[in-house]
Amino acid sequence: MTLSSQDNTSIYVTYAIYATCAPQNLAKVEQGFNEDLIRMLKHGLSDEEILITRSERFQVKIES
Repeated sequence: MTLSSQDNTSIYVTYAIYATCAPQNLAKVEQGFNEDLIRMLKHGLSDEEILITRSERFQVKIES
């Protein structure tokens, strides 16, 4: 996929989610991730979840 820097309508977004767990818990982690992703896609995020995410993201920038 190639995006032109001159094309103001092009948007390319990538998300990555990482989790660390013991191998025996991998299925539970995957199931929890899939359930949360499906819930988010169906119902969106609550105002509280968005505020928490913004707050945590800001905190990470400060600590970096």
